[in-house]
Amino acid sequence: EEVAASMHNAYPRMHQPCMESSTSSPNGAVQEFYELYPYPQWKHLDPWAAAALAEPLKRAGQAGQRVLIAGCGTGRWACHYAATFPRAEILAIDISRSSLAFAQRQKCKFGLHNIQFQHADLRSWVAPHSFDFIEC
Repeated sequence: EEVAASMHNAYPRMHQPCMESSTSSPNGAVQEFYELYPYPQWKHLDPWAAAALAEPLKRAGQAGQRVLIAGCGTGRWACHYAATFPRAEILAIDISRSSLAFAQRQKCKFGLHNIQFQHADLRSWVAPHSFDFIEC
């Protein structure tokens, strides 16, 4: 109840039926929140130092590897990964169209060609193929 009251005060345009019952699904409120407030709204993109990354991340970044980023939001992690590993094939999905629109603009701004963004609800999404690595 305290969290719901704080959220209502901070974001009065957002109704939150999920905060009132532990049996209600929070996804509607989560989606509505991120439609109104895509976060984070990042501006800079510098590829990561691949040598400093964990081995599973490096292996997944090799040529031809298929990477799924489930719940990519505004695409910050996804775009950094794509910039660091330009030969990997990346599919990034999210439930928020506003967040995905921001991510798509950033993809174009930084000239990333190895990443696709898709609107999807993970509760009903069917993967188009298998993936070598999944980040969520």
